[in-house]
Amino acid sequence: MSLGMNFIRVVIDKPKQLIVQLELNLAHHVQWCCLFNFLC
Repeated sequence: MSLGMNFIRVVIDKPKQLIVQLELNLAHHVQWCCLFNFLC
């Protein structure tokens, strides 16, 4: 695999990982909000 291809793959993969991380954080946050709303 060439250096250029590796670089492109990293550039494409990194944002995907960040988005997944954000989605997980958001889902976790929403879960807690729903839980608290249910308790309140």
